[in-house]
Amino acid sequence: MGDIYLSSVNAVIEVQTNGTGRGAREIVDLSAEVKPTLGGFDKDYGAITRGYVLSPRNNQPVPLPVRREAPEPITPELTSKVVVFNYMEQFGPEARLGLYVRHVAEGDPSDPMNYARVDVLNDVALASLNYGDMVADEQNTDMMTLTVPLNAAAHVLVLPVSGKKLSTAWTSANDCNVTAADVDTDGTIYAVTAADPVGGKPFLLKSSDGGATWSETELAALSVDCTAVVVVGDKLLIAAGTTIALYDKNGTQLNAYTASGNVAALAAPDAANLVAAGADGLVLVSDDGGYTWTALTSGTSNDLGALAVRGLTRWYVGGANGTLLEYDRGTLSALTLPSGLSAVTVNAIALPYAPSGFSRRDDIYIGMGNGTLYRSTDGGANWDEVSLPGSGSGTVADVRLVELLGQVLYVVHTDASGNSVVLRDWSGGAGGINVETLDTPSNSGLTVLVPVTANDAYVFGNVHGGAELVVKVEK
Repeated sequence: MGDIYLSSVNAVIEVQTNGTGRGAREIVDLSAEVKPTLGGFDKDYGAITRGYVLSPRNNQPVPLPVRREAPEPITPELTSKVVVFNYMEQFGPEARLGLYVRHVAEGDPSDPMNYARVDVLNDVALASLNYGDMVADEQNTDMMTLTVPLNAAAHVLVLPVSGKKLSTAWTSANDCNVTAADVDTDGTIYAVTAADPVGGKPFLLKSSDGGATWSETELAALSVDCTAVVVVGDKLLIAAGTTIALYDKNGTQLNAYTASGNVAALAAPDAANLVAAGADGLVLVSDDGGYTWTALTSGTSNDLGALAVRGLTRWYVGGANGTLLEYDRGTLSALTLPSGLSAVTVNAIALPYAPSGFSRRDDIYIGMGNGTLYRSTDGGANWDEVSLPGSGSGTVADVRLVELLGQVLYVVHTDASGNSVVLRDWSGGAGGINVETLDTPSNSGLTVLVPVTANDAYVFGNVHGGAELVVKVEK
């Protein structure tokens, strides 16, 4: 990452003291609460390093947790001086901060959503705190600095964005609702539709140029609405009714499996190990890339339609009547949601991408059929509602997290009239004042959300005004 040059005029530095997604962003104002006439000191936390490994899925570097060399023992005198600065004690050697540099073009810099761009550094560890001598009521005579080395796990650039209708020029699928979509590692978008009301067949839609042009392929072997699609290595896995079918990426069917019930959701921990869920508590797994499937005992007869995976050994399934199941190393067990959700459908599940050793490994977000979003930070033992605009009415149709540690949360919220809006929270899903409502074209219900980056997403849904509607979120 290049240097970021700041001045008090055009940028505000903010922190989430407990890390990404943990609470509101707080403006760092080091001149506030300073006691009269304090001597300076240095506190060394020990040198820090960070390593990387290559992901077996996409051969991209994955950061490892920061490592710290043991510092020199702290003297009693130094400890006493730290106590004087007790409002800064939260920045200790184990602290992992979310650090935000919010560039403000004009207006009130204290407004947390006033920004021209935001540079986010997540999982930041401190090397040292350094305070110069300070004298009360003598501004600008002495300096006090907080030194933070740029050892962050990731740099995320956030820009102002809005939702814009794409002119897809579809000719065959233009009267079909889009029911599911996924994005490949190269940025190619794949989407599937409901069955054409005229021809009775669904379509596979593909764009490899950011939605500028699309191909349409009729899925002739299917005669019902598609319900899910997921990229599986060099293939696609598509669900429609009781069929789970493997396709090449041009829409040629390679294999088809018939499940015991309708399949509503698919997930792919990797190209070989796949998961499916559906009606009457159906949960299936495949370890050969989707050619054969084995049923698991789910312990529920409720319909299941939401899936999210954290890896081969841990994933989550949600559905009707407040059903949320956790799969952990071969066993499915039910998680208890707040009592008010016992009759509400879990529409969507989102998990932060957090490699082993990082915080947020136990975070779970669930979008509910009553228009609420809930979060657990302890693997589902406890839940808190995330404050959103319109929360408690309509429905949360989809929820997704993107960037390392789930730095950016996207939500599709549909009101009681059927119109959907896209929400974005680039503070890691903290909610409240961190959530912005993006400009979204009028629609008849957006149901499918595919974020690509912090500033790039696709939203699909129901036919509006007699034609297809694809919304692209971009600057």
